[in-house]
This record gives sequence, structure tokens and C-alpha cells, in this order.
Amino acid sequence: MTAINKKIGTSLIICYFTVLGCVAQIDVIGKDYITVNQNNVLGMNIESFTSLFGTPSSSRNDYLEMSEKTTLIYEYNGGTFWFVDNSLYSFRIYGSEFSVFNINITVNQNINTTELLFPISFQNKSNNSLLVNIQEHDSYVIIEFNDFNLITSIEINSY
Repeated sequence: MTAINKKIGTSLIICYFTVLGCVAQIDVIGKDYITVNQNNVLGMNIESFTSLFGTPSSSRNDYLEMSEKTTLIYEYNGGTFWFVDNSLYSFRIYGSEFSVFNINITVNQNINTTELLFPISFQNKSNNSLLVNIQEHDSYVIIEFNDFNLITSIEINSY
């Protein structure tokens, strides 16, 4: 084996373990695992959403520069929901009026309630936040908590 082949081989091994290390830093869940008040909401159309959650306290349009699309933003007491092309794209829960995931995690619960659900992410949480990748949605969940370990918000963001 030549010196160049050894360097290439060593580089590939280093890259492989680097990728494995990065991937293993946070948990990955499926899009269908994302529920709000026990309802699968990602991708839900506006009509279905409002039939479940009622009329928002306010709504407005905004422009997403990166995707060059207009988003409709629904504000509720305890949550904000973003729709793109008549489909729920993202949300931010900041009040206990809404629960998230099938085990009903809410704002003001202790962050330790997520340990069994997201063990890798929980172990690697930092800066008062915990991240979880969403597999089929090119996005992630960020669960923020305060210095008392109480959850302050649960948000879906895209990469």
C-alpha cells in the first residue's frame, strides 16, 4: 500500500467516525411522532387545524425569504403555528394549553420528563435546550428550559 493510499484510508476512517459521532449526538424521530394535543399536525391543512383548535386569537401573513413563500401565522393563547401552502409547517408552544408528543409533554414540566423519550438528546443537552431531529421533515424539535429545569417552549424549526 502506498503512502497516498494510507493517507486516503486514514482520512476516510476519520471521516466515518466523525459522521458517526455527529449523528449519535441527538435522537431522531418520525414526523408522525409530532403531535399537539394528541393530533398529528405537521402537514395538516388549515381547515382541519382550525376545526381541531378553533379560530386563532390573531393571524397574519409573513414572507419567508429563503423559500420565497408566504406563510400564514396563527396565534393562539400558548402557541404560534406557521402554515405554508395551506399546510402546517412549524409551530412554537410556549404555554401549557398545548401538549406535545404522545406522552403529553407541556411547558412548565421538568425537562427530566424527556429523558426516557430522548435519551441521547437529553444526555447531550446544552445551553438550556435539547434538540431532536425529525426524520422525514428536514427539521428538528428544540425544547427550551430555564435554570430551574422547567420547559419554557417546544418548537419545530427547519434546517
